[in-house]
Amino acid sequence: MPSAWRDAQQGAPGIIADLELPDARLIVHIATVSMLTTADGFANAEVQMALRGFDHVDRTERAVVRIDRAVGLDDRWSGAVRGVRLVERQYAFVVGTRGYVFEFTFYTPADEGAALSQAAEIAASIRLAR
Repeated sequence: MPSAWRDAQQGAPGIIADLELPDARLIVHIATVSMLTTADGFANAEVQMALRGFDHVDRTERAVVRIDRAVGLDDRWSGAVRGVRLVERQYAFVVGTRGYVFEFTFYTPADEGAALSQAAEIAASIRLAR
């Protein structure tokens, strides 16, 4: 993690990391899932939960990614929550019976492309527990 990100951990269940900048946040959580859960199904459920608070969504995109020998989903969306512009990027993986989510939120970013690139750079360094 870049050193500028500071710990904002609040002890919420399932949250294993909560890091923030003045204009961004990264929350990492883990969930126990069935052996039959696919990365796609897990990612869909996580995206739907994340989108619930949005007033409107301008754009959504999805790609398949490989990080640390795991195949997962890279979801990106942007929109507004209570009038504040948000850009989010979420990586979701299923490894055995564990579902991992890395959710990056950027608040009114000056350069949305740069914000999403920063999330991708951090995600490239992820090492998932086996």
